[in-house]
Amino acid sequence: MAKGKIFNRYNVLLIIMIAIFLAIGAKLYYLQIFNGQYYKDEAKIADNTHKVTIEAPRGLITDKNGINLANETPGYNLTYTDTTKSNKQLFANLQEVFSILDENKESQTDSFPLKIAPYRFEFSSSDPASIQSLLLDF
Repeated sequence: MAKGKIFNRYNVLLIIMIAIFLAIGAKLYYLQIFNGQYYKDEAKIADNTHKVTIEAPRGLITDKNGINLANETPGYNLTYTDTTKSNKQLFANLQEVFSILDENKESQTDSFPLKIAPYRFEFSSSDPASIQSLLLDF
C-alpha cells in the first residue's frame, strides 16, 4: 500500500487554521503587552461620554372621561461621571450648570449627599463614623 500524501486537504486546512489563529494571537499579544499601557492611558484621557438624543413623540394619554393621565412635560437628569478631566473642572462646571438652571427658573431636585455652596458639607447620616467615611470617600 502506498503511504498517504502529507499535504492532503485536511492537513492543508489544519495548517491554514493554525496560521490564522497564530496571526490573531500575535496581534492580540502585540496590542495588550506592547501597547497595553498606551491604550490604557488613552482610555483614561479620552472623554468617554456621548450625548444621545432620542425623540419620544407621543400624544396625551387620557382616560375615557378626557382627564389627563400623562402629559408631555420633559424632564432631565444631570449625572456626574468621574473622570480625570471632570475632576479638574468639577466646581466650575457645577457653578455653570446651577447658574443656567437659576436663569431659566428651573426646579432642582438634589439627591447628592454633599452640598457645594461654597463648599459646605451636609451628610444624611448622624453617625460620626459614617460621616467620617463619607468625607474621606469624597
